[in-house]
Amino acid sequence: MPTHRVDFPGMHGDEQILLLQRKHWSVLVHKLVRYVMLIVAPLLIFGALAWFDVGFTVDTQNLSGVLLILGASLYTLLLWMLFFHDWLDYYLDVLIVTNERVVRIEQKGLFNRTVADLTLDRVQDVTVETKGFVQTFLHYGSLHLQSAGERERFTFSDIPDPELVKAEILRYIRREGVSQSIPPPAASPPTPTGRP
Repeated sequence: MPTHRVDFPGMHGDEQILLLQRKHWSVLVHKLVRYVMLIVAPLLIFGALAWFDVGFTVDTQNLSGVLLILGASLYTLLLWMLFFHDWLDYYLDVLIVTNERVVRIEQKGLFNRTVADLTLDRVQDVTVETKGFVQTFLHYGSLHLQSAGERERFTFSDIPDPELVKAEILRYIRREGVSQSIPPPAASPPTPTGRP
């Protein structure tokens, strides 16, 4: 795979990025649908009140109308801020595979970030977990790396094509021989000649 010309916190001088993955796009779309519903719901309520003519009007000449407009503005601003927070969390959560290690950068809020890494020579096992119809249909899931140290599992959730990421990690480990604990792939058994 081609290398990406990006840097990340703690990157070594001669380290090369082999693979860079963000969470699957459906994670962001799911959140976007929720925000659209939260924006459309008040509009439908106000539209229904106006349609059935229950005497509801927004009059900017009295205090209740001004407070209603102010409340609607604050509600919209809050939704925009929450969506920006979720988008930032989606965009800045990154899985990076380099020629030396696997790095997980996880954004938690606006000012809190966790960077965890696992060197390739400590990888003992790589497994993929796909749950349910949606993950199976859209080809995304979780990747689990079993390490030889005190950290039992190194998990990356909701990444696209986790099987491809697994294959890339294993291919590089086997090619470079950085991990002795992962056996080479088994040879396929010989096929019978078909003679009686």
